[in-house]
Amino acid sequence: MSPSLKQFSRADSSPFSIRKRLVLLAGLWLAAALVATGLILAQLFRTHAQEAFDAELAGHIEELVALADFNAEGQLHIARPPLDPRFTRAYSGWYWIIFEKGEEAARSRSLWDIDLALPTPIPQVPFELTGPRGEHLRAVAKPLQLDESVHQAMFLVAGPQDRINIASADFQGHLIVTFVLLGAGLIAAILIQVGWGLRPLQRLRLALADIRAGRSHRLDGVFPSEISPLTDEVNELLEHNTKIVERARTHAGNLAHALKTPLAALKNEAETLPEPEREKLGILVREMNDSITHHLKRARIAAAKGVLGQRTELAETSSRLIKVMGRLHAGRPLKATLEGLKDIWFHGERQDLEEMLGTLIENAFIWADSTIKVTLGREKERLLVLIEDDGPGIPEARWPEVLERGKRLDESKPGSGLGLSIALDLAEAYGGRLTLAHSALGGLCVRLELPEAS
Repeated sequence: MSPSLKQFSRADSSPFSIRKRLVLLAGLWLAAALVATGLILAQLFRTHAQEAFDAELAGHIEELVALADFNAEGQLHIARPPLDPRFTRAYSGWYWIIFEKGEEAARSRSLWDIDLALPTPIPQVPFELTGPRGEHLRAVAKPLQLDESVHQAMFLVAGPQDRINIASADFQGHLIVTFVLLGAGLIAAILIQVGWGLRPLQRLRLALADIRAGRSHRLDGVFPSEISPLTDEVNELLEHNTKIVERARTHAGNLAHALKTPLAALKNEAETLPEPEREKLGILVREMNDSITHHLKRARIAAAKGVLGQRTELAETSSRLIKVMGRLHAGRPLKATLEGLKDIWFHGERQDLEEMLGTLIENAFIWADSTIKVTLGREKERLLVLIEDDGPGIPEARWPEVLERGKRLDESKPGSGLGLSIALDLAEAYGGRLTLAHSALGGLCVRLELPEAS
């Protein structure tokens, strides 16, 4: 996985992730809606099941009314039993009773000799009671005035409450399965919707990663209207930052030019003075020139530090500098080689990399007897450049001394002594390191560690 995608994954796993917030909020609302809808539907189905059961019981009452008759003595009786066989099977859970003048006139064979515990008075709406075997029953009672009777007859039919309970439980089971599948499908749809909706933010993040890695200099591409103002502001900020850096460099160059001209005039004037004054003034002019050079370079380093969108190919720059130094030292029998990794990138400006490598490679060419070797590699997620020579080297005790600004161990060699100091300042400005070591070639080995661009 690329670093930018790793960053995106880490951001998505954050407790403050927008994706996580949207999915969590939508999931909570969805769960609440499904639970509420399920409860309402379950209650509606139970009510419907009760009404259907009550209607079935009322249908049996109508059948009993149609079968009711009076014998010769004027007593109410049922000419024949109802067609439903459940009323003839003992303790089947389906029962009927007819009352006349407050007394029981007829009953179903399913009751046998057991009396139902009926409430007094008998309700005119559907009600529940306990059957002969302790089962839960639902009953419907209906008083009717028959033509041959001067009294009202009460018709009561009861059936098992389990019919409603079983139907409701079965419906709830199907409802739960259906809603679980529906919820899973909706959650998947929410994830797709949130992912698709946040895709522009992911593209924005990757575009910013490209800028930081130096693969791009601005946020390119078409973004939604909600994000485009942000991308426009970021691009303007990047352009403004670049202009500030360029302006700082221009000012530094102008300042250098403005100061070096009077220093050159002072140097020329010093040549006309007697020997003691000329020597003293010459030293002061050189120190002033070195100090100006050093601090102007530090100012340029500070201006360039942290500039986004910069990266430089390390192998190509190193190869080019070795060729340039080889031409400058063509009169000496020197052999310079470049080894190690090729496709690696320095996270910084080309000008700064050239200054660091140019100084170090030039020193190697100056001090080498016959061989210079530059090795490019990677160590602990950082670029590593080893610049070795087979020259006389430097005693380990004097390594800190040669890194001091303006310090030269051999005044016969060209240079101001600022090269290693500037290279060290540049490396540290980028969060890197410059250290010295003994080379396997017999001379000095300079280790330069730099940040790597992805």
